[in-house]
Amino acid sequence: MSLLTWKDEFSTGITQFDDEHKRLIGLINDLHAAMLASRSQEVVQDVLRKLVQYTQIHFRHEEEAFARTHYPQVAQHKAQHDKLAAQVQAFVKSDRGVNAHLSIDVLKFLKQWLLEHIEKSDKAYGAHLNAKGIQ
Repeated sequence: MSLLTWKDEFSTGITQFDDEHKRLIGLINDLHAAMLASRSQEVVQDVLRKLVQYTQIHFRHEEEAFARTHYPQVAQHKAQHDKLAAQVQAFVKSDRGVNAHLSIDVLKFLKQWLLEHIEKSDKAYGAHLNAKGIQ
């Protein structure tokens, strides 16, 4: 059973970013599945590391598009990215990603953050990027 499912209302109107968001949802689901299956802590940590790495790649792609198109909300959006990256790095470096109860808290946090970020911040850039020729 998946923790998250992509819905069309999550769409930003930018194919690349929607595909990347789908991949992020998939990685969160992978983390959830590993935890439900009581996989080893090494497996859970590996999935969490992959999620962190892919999130960084996705953020870089968005920020590059913002720079190319002079997105007016770039500072606020980048600040949200930076804050999440710092929080997740703290989880990875601490035992919060290893302890089962705390891993559930990390998973809930990531799910909530991603959904709120897509629905509020990411959907806001769609019209701007579309107007600049990015589909």
